[in-house]
Amino acid sequence: MRDGISGDPGADLIIEEQEEVDEIHFGHIPQIPSHSWPKAIGIVQLCSGFFTTMLGVAEIFLIPLLMDLDDPYPWFINKRNCYGTGLWAGIVMVLLGSTAVRASISKRASSIKKFFSLTLFTLLLYTVLTSVLIYGYIAQWTTREDYLYEVHIFVTISTIIGFIFAITAFVQYYELVCFGRYNLHHSIFLCLLPCIFPVKRTSTSEDSLISNPI
Repeated sequence: MRDGISGDPGADLIIEEQEEVDEIHFGHIPQIPSHSWPKAIGIVQLCSGFFTTMLGVAEIFLIPLLMDLDDPYPWFINKRNCYGTGLWAGIVMVLLGSTAVRASISKRASSIKKFFSLTLFTLLLYTVLTSVLIYGYIAQWTTREDYLYEVHIFVTISTIIGFIFAITAFVQYYELVCFGRYNLHHSIFLCLLPCIFPVKRTSTSEDSLISNPI
């Protein structure tokens, strides 16, 4: 009897319709291969961001506190540490990695779009920060005689590595997110140019009750 019910094509149709309703209700997108989710790159970005943040904290607070014993407030953000470049780069990379892991867990289209939008922002920010670091060496903001010189080199290397991770995430997901099933470019146009790309409203049950009261 159980086999007869499970082999009924009508029952299979009902199960498929219920799965589609669940996907629409809970906002899940159709399953795609696991390698498409940014879980691995997110974990790597988290580790890289945490390490860069620690270097930035050491450069701004810890090392000046240990070296400048005569100064009651030795910590600073100025040209010597390139205005805290390592700290800002690390914090943003931690946020990017957290968003990537969140998108891998939830598997929602909105989470993927948030991850890639933050990837674009991180890519632009790291371009600026890397340029500031390079200019700092050219202008000799931090010289070899400065006690921050060694840790500043590690900050620069870690920031460049994070920049490479941001480029990797962008190259790996831009086609899928921007022009694939997620259409991020269309969402950006809807947000920035609502007059040119108006949002098509669909009638909800609440609107139908207002327009057609019982």
